[in-house]
Amino acid sequence: MSTQLPHVILSYRGSSSRSSHLKGQLRLHRGAYVRLPFDLSQAKPWDIWESIAMARIIASVQQGDPTPLVVGTSALLLHGVQGWIANPNVELYQPQRRTSQLIPPFRCAAKSVPAVRRVYRRGPPITSERTRVSGIVTEHPYDALIRCAMHDDALHAFALGCSALRKWCDFSNFSQDVCRGRAEVIRKEILSRLERAKGRRGFVRAQRILSAIDPGCSNPAEDALTWVVRSLCPYEVSTQYELSAGGRRFFADIAIPQRKLIIEFDGIEKLGSTQGEFDRAKRSWVQREQALHDQGWHFLRVNWLDFNDWNELRRRMSSAIGVASEPIPARYALLWEPPSERCDGEGRRFRGQEWHGSDGNWL
Repeated sequence: MSTQLPHVILSYRGSSSRSSHLKGQLRLHRGAYVRLPFDLSQAKPWDIWESIAMARIIASVQQGDPTPLVVGTSALLLHGVQGWIANPNVELYQPQRRTSQLIPPFRCAAKSVPAVRRVYRRGPPITSERTRVSGIVTEHPYDALIRCAMHDDALHAFALGCSALRKWCDFSNFSQDVCRGRAEVIRKEILSRLERAKGRRGFVRAQRILSAIDPGCSNPAEDALTWVVRSLCPYEVSTQYELSAGGRRFFADIAIPQRKLIIEFDGIEKLGSTQGEFDRAKRSWVQREQALHDQGWHFLRVNWLDFNDWNELRRRMSSAIGVASEPIPARYALLWEPPSERCDGEGRRFRGQEWHGSDGNWL
């Protein structure tokens, strides 16, 4: 999907979608129309969800008087950082108490995006630094991440942190030492900013989350999987762990070397976009897995459907890791919080097959 922001235009009282300046635009909500930056006939559902999330932010800023400051998840989304929530609320800074407002569902042919709310955060940004994205003013991305780590669901905050760290350090599997070094410099700066909130609600929680996020996670599913693994495992956990099998170089999503355990997320996008690509990738995967089995490694595979039952996923994970002779460090064990309905409900993310497209023929 293009990273171009959707085009949003406000309508004047009495205008309709037939007005010349609104032609070709879709109704976002009352008084606001949007043109999405891709061909709707070819768009995947998640492309539409992401663009509508950004369009709702843009419309909220354009309609604000005075122009509001975009904060939290909304600020990070504008900066290209996505978390676990695929359909987030619009977050704006407003020091005076103000009631949140419903933003209705968006419908586009057979595809739809559930309703969200426009919410007003009274807590000021950690610093006075501001950034701009296409003219929209946001709190600094580091401050936005701190806000989320202090107050949002642990799952969403951890996923945002992993995504942000990966983007900001320009992570590459092939130069991990350098990239992880850059990530640690960024982490140090974020934690230094967090010190300004010492004593405030959410400080210790944010410190725990921001100290554990990992730039090696390449998508929200791997973010969530790493979060679950770290909360259960007393051993060293490595993301994008380099291995050699059959004379070829591979990177495991997550590895626990001490247990010779590889944990992989099986997203259909890894296996190609056609049946032929899928078949070839599957053969390669079987050969690789056999070669690693011969080296003593064993596998735990997870897909999108497994995230529909967190308790069962944690049970499987614990069983695969095995009985440990040492306790899980508190800084990791306390990462776990059952996701709330607000974070992981039906209207917040795609579930199972929807992530892979509407046909699902290869699953």
